[in-house]
This record gives sequence, C-alpha cells and structure tokens, in this order.
Amino acid sequence: MSSTPPVPLRAALEAPTFDTALVARLGALASRLDGGVRNPEAASWVAEFNREASTDFKLAVFQGVYGAMRHEAWVRTVLARPLAESTPVPTDAEMIEIVRRVMAAEGDEGARAFWLRVLETHLHPRASDLLYWPGEFFGDGDDRRKMTPEEVVTAARADEGARRAD
Repeated sequence: MSSTPPVPLRAALEAPTFDTALVARLGALASRLDGGVRNPEAASWVAEFNREASTDFKLAVFQGVYGAMRHEAWVRTVLARPLAESTPVPTDAEMIEIVRRVMAAEGDEGARAFWLRVLETHLHPRASDLLYWPGEFFGDGDDRRKMTPEEVVTAARADEGARRAD
C-alpha cells in the first residue's frame, strides 16, 4: 500500500508497554464499574481507578466499555493517551510510518490508540476520520477511498493549512 519502506521510530514514538499487573487490576475495576451504577461501592472503585491510572473519570465513563472493547484493552488506551500527547513532534518519515502502522493494524488496541493520539496531537485533530472514515473527513461520503500513508499525511497537512487560513 505504501511506497515508503518501514522507518524505525524514536523510542518516544514507539507504543508504550505497561505493567501487566496494573493493567489487570485496572481492567478488573473497569469491569466492575461497567454497568455497576447501582453498586454502593462504585464511588470507591472510581476513586481507586482514578488514583492508580492518574485520571479524573466519572462513573459514566465506564458505562458500555465492554461493548466497545475488552476492559484491559480500554485500560491500555487510557494509560497511553497522556504519553502520546507528550511525545516529540514526529518527522515526516515517522508520521508516515505511524500512519502505516495504524492502517496495517499493527500492535494491540493500546498501541493503535497511542499512535492515533500521536497523529491527532501532531498531524490533525481528525486523523481517525481521515484513516477510518475518509468520506466524513472530506465531506463526500466516500468511505471506501483507499489512500497510502503518504497521501493521508499530505491530506491532513493540506486540511490543516486550509483551516489555519480561515
């Protein structure tokens, strides 16, 4: 799909790994909280999750997590978000490599969530639309459009330039 060979990423741009015990513990808490709105212990579970994950979530955040993904996968996305937002700005080659990895569904859900957040932070706030729903991004409804990673980066940058000119 891409004409560019894979590029090694700087360590800060590689998907993070997390302590498996922490992920399991937070996943179990998220599981208890998902649908546990009537449980009298829910408030203490939310406080425990927030303390261990360095988040400030309300109980409502946990509702329906399992409908979207496994609880431990969701925990990895939660833990990855602040790390992705603090990464250095990727070079053009790294940006293309990150897009390639997301498009190829490399890594687990946490890795892909990390790389998507890097793209949203450093390339375009609607990077996920561009990758998964290009018809929404371009406003033409054509979600079957196939783009190379290079074309994705170019389109995102062109749109950012147009947005800044407004």
